[in-house]
Amino acid sequence: SVIILFYFLGNHQGEILIFSIPQKGSNIFLRETTPAHQHGISGLVSNGTLLISSDTTGAILIWNNRTLLQTNAIEPMDDSGITSLSLW
Repeated sequence: SVIILFYFLGNHQGEILIFSIPQKGSNIFLRETTPAHQHGISGLVSNGTLLISSDTTGAILIWNNRTLLQTNAIEPMDDSGITSLSLW
């Protein structure tokens, strides 16, 4: 069976870019660009089941890692942005 690794990147436009890298070979493919946040993404973290993204205003979105459907949102409490995320 072929194993494909996925990499998630966030950009300043609030989009999540999904790249796939086959286990064999060195080709990297942009599979999808998903509009996610209204402001620039400042953090992404995943545990294989969930993907959590944050932006420069402090908003946090929780996604299903497989479907990339948003499952929850945490609105910012003030105007402080998120500078790092961790998931365990």
